[in-house]
Amino acid sequence: EFKCLQKKYNKLEEKCKAAVRNYTQMTMSDPTFDFLLMKACKPMMQTFCTNIEGGNENDLMRCLVKHKNEQKMDFRCKAGIDHHQITSMKDEAFLSQQFRGKCSIEVNEHCVGKKTKAGVIQCLADLMLRDVLKKQNTIKESCRDELRFELLQRSESIDFDPSLAKACLNDIRRFCADRTPGNAQILDCLKENHNKVSAPCFARLRKREKLDVILPENDYSLMSKCAAVIQKYCSNENKQNVISCLRHNINQDVMPNVCRRILYHRLMVLNSGKNKSSREISDDT
Repeated sequence: EFKCLQKKYNKLEEKCKAAVRNYTQMTMSDPTFDFLLMKACKPMMQTFCTNIEGGNENDLMRCLVKHKNEQKMDFRCKAGIDHHQITSMKDEAFLSQQFRGKCSIEVNEHCVGKKTKAGVIQCLADLMLRDVLKKQNTIKESCRDELRFELLQRSESIDFDPSLAKACLNDIRRFCADRTPGNAQILDCLKENHNKVSAPCFARLRKREKLDVILPENDYSLMSKCAAVIQKYCSNENKQNVISCLRHNINQDVMPNVCRRILYHRLMVLNSGKNKSSREISDDT
């Protein structure tokens, strides 16, 4: 089965790998060519994505990703979306045409040599973080929009960040064996245990935590589990000020305990970095 070959992509012989790459690249550019995904998700597209105009395949995939954790989502469609997302991280060739079009300058200037999509995303994330800290605009706004979507996706499952998953493999087994990858469960577990994890895991995790507090709109756990509070009290705030807004509303009855727990952790990370200069923080990226 082709999905099996995609799962084993990094272990394939080069000739087979090239064939899988060509087909996968086509489905990443236009997911309607992924017939199994389309078959599994057709009812869900009618439920969630009826407003997507024909020909906007990239928007269709984004719509499915956005709704994949909702209660009405069919488990077969969700599995197909997860597979699509995991596979996309395995090769730089799997970047969408839209992403390439809007981020080509940044990728060519700063991320040459990155062989995987995951590597390109991390490279640009580091660059965007430095931009914010140093008040620069190395990444143009159209590319930032694409990157925000990718980073929000990545923060939903550790499976979408292979380097973090590899660095934290033993820690996941030790601390998070009862959690599943999706809905940020394992990532939240690692963050809850960040003082106990191994040094390689901590180094990678620290970068993610820093990104969470400086660019909170890319933090899936915060944005999804605090959605009701954000919508009610923080909808008019600049997205970078979401954590501050939530802190001011931490005693509101509408705030769920899970949101409050996540917020406490983000505030702890934020406070731990207050004694560092922006240059020191940037040098860690």
